[in-house]
Amino acid sequence: IQNGGTFSSGKYGSALNLNGTSQYVVVNPQSGLNNTAGTLEAWVNPSSTPASDQFIVMGNRDSNHIYMLRLATTGNLGLRVGTLAVTDTGVAIPANTWTHLAVSYNNGTYYAYVKGRLVASNTYTGLVTLNGYSTIGAYDDLAGNVNSWFPGKIDEVKMYAYTRTEKEITEDMNAGHPPPDSPAGSALAYWKFDEGYGDTGNNSGVAGST
Repeated sequence: IQNGGTFSSGKYGSALNLNGTSQYVVVNPQSGLNNTAGTLEAWVNPSSTPASDQFIVMGNRDSNHIYMLRLATTGNLGLRVGTLAVTDTGVAIPANTWTHLAVSYNNGTYYAYVKGRLVASNTYTGLVTLNGYSTIGAYDDLAGNVNSWFPGKIDEVKMYAYTRTEKEITEDMNAGHPPPDSPAGSALAYWKFDEGYGDTGNNSGVAGST
């Protein structure tokens, strides 16, 4: 956790609380997601809506933007998968309210979900390759450029190495999925942000680490 991000009450337990100007999380490489299918999920509670810049919920630290989950300058859910240009789904994400976001992808098609409901889908080309570091709460291109800070709370961030269905995403949203350390279908990466102190968010998924 960079530059003093804190913990506060979350959707479930504690959540990461970011100031929107300098704080974000650096995530170690998740090599298990180097494939053509996967799912990214998070609960978000922004303290404001975007104005002149987007808010990054999560994305990879690479100038190619192989994946990105964000709030667009319109205040809507936006995303990027593979080589698909940044897409605005047209679905508004309110400030000061918890909202569950998810995107799954599989062999050239992505599916975007808000509150467990499919809101957009489209085709893309390229792989969602996470060779390097990812970030939560900002975009870092590894060239000294960090921007698009997320202001507010982020909780229950999950990455799966397979395409979850709408039913499975709804189960996650309702905290009904088996624990990430259960055998099949486990989250590769899972940040609860329940630590409540310090500058490290532990990965409870099967890949472990931070």
